[in-house]
Amino acid sequence: MKVFGIPVKVDFTFLLVAAFLASSRLSQPVFFVELLLVVFISILIHELGHALVCRAFGLSPQIQLYGMGGLTSWSSNIRVSPLKNIAISLAGPFAGFLLAGIILSIQNRFPDALDSEIGRQLYRDLMTVNLGWGIVNLLPVLPMDGGHVVDSIEEIITKKTGGLVAPTLSLLVAAGVALWAFKAGWFFMGILMGVFAWVNLNALRQRYQANRDQDLTGPLEQARESFKQRDGSSLVRQARELLQTAGSAEFKCAAQQLLVQGLILENNSEEAKKELMRLQAINGPAAAEEALIGFEKDEWPGILPLIEYAYRSSKTAGLGALYTQALIGAHRFPEALQLISDPSLAHYNSGLYVLLQTAAFEAGEFDLSAQAGTLANERGRAPYIAYNVACAHARAGRTDEALEWIKRAVAAGYDEIESLKQEPDFVGLRDHPEFTKLTTKTT
Repeated sequence: MKVFGIPVKVDFTFLLVAAFLASSRLSQPVFFVELLLVVFISILIHELGHALVCRAFGLSPQIQLYGMGGLTSWSSNIRVSPLKNIAISLAGPFAGFLLAGIILSIQNRFPDALDSEIGRQLYRDLMTVNLGWGIVNLLPVLPMDGGHVVDSIEEIITKKTGGLVAPTLSLLVAAGVALWAFKAGWFFMGILMGVFAWVNLNALRQRYQANRDQDLTGPLEQARESFKQRDGSSLVRQARELLQTAGSAEFKCAAQQLLVQGLILENNSEEAKKELMRLQAINGPAAAEEALIGFEKDEWPGILPLIEYAYRSSKTAGLGALYTQALIGAHRFPEALQLISDPSLAHYNSGLYVLLQTAAFEAGEFDLSAQAGTLANERGRAPYIAYNVACAHARAGRTDEALEWIKRAVAAGYDEIESLKQEPDFVGLRDHPEFTKLTTKTT
């Protein structure tokens, strides 16, 4: 659904947690439903506060209500400054404060409006959720709004993102509030703050490791230079040292990729496969693809088994395209032709067909070259594709087909008629009346 043009998604876990919060009222269905509505409306208004300010800054926000509350996100290339982030963060709780103020004003101006059992309960719930929860939300604990404000202030002061102050403060405050909440018998609050403390402990460890790993930038670049120089033994040594030292997931992934590349350069296929398996299991197929794509085309036949393993393990389009190129480089053209037809490679198949068309022609596989070119032409007509199909048919001795594809090339915009007349592949066509007529007609 959309509210004020902003997409809103309600996850099942949101309803589950809201029902849990209202579970003490199951014996009173009216009050149970009333609290569910108050929680839904209040959190939606909170997120709309964030989202409307986002939109005012030129962003395209979307809202998700889920088990932990609400989340407003956006996809945009526009960088949001720390000050704007603070405004976005504060807009949520202050939207709730505004609603609480409106409810309070109505109560003061029209005291009889809520003078009933359900009315009084509605008033208490609205004030608790919008005022009480709003104040809690301003605690300096990530990922709550108060924590994001502290994170943005730290960025303003240090001019850097990913600082240690915000998660450290968040960890201490969340742990303290969790202990207090458990002692006070507020178990839901205690559990929530305990989760936040754990999240910030992990975030703090990651940020600390990332900051520490900045010292490894130099050695990482040296290892990459070893790969460029195709110095496998140095690369393996450097990559293993980086793996032992790196703390952050980003640097560990980069070191693992370099280790795979070094083992490949050393022709240690068994170890390379083991490390590639580990890389793919921890960091996903994209990381494996990045490690394998760094090789030159003439090196692909040698690492074809690894590329095949990576593709068979994940079946991603990127690895499929890489595997196809490796098959073409190894002159395994029929396998490449079959693989390109896989629906998962639809985004790549036009270019892959052209690549296969060219490679097969150069290898003297004219029938397969013509077939690949025909399939490429079906997906995007271009003069050079049709021209090359004509060349393949001509070299295979199929005069009629060659003439037909020359016509298609000219119709698609091929206008280099002198080159057409001098094309070595068309030597056998030059005395053909249709060829003479075609070249004469188009001059």
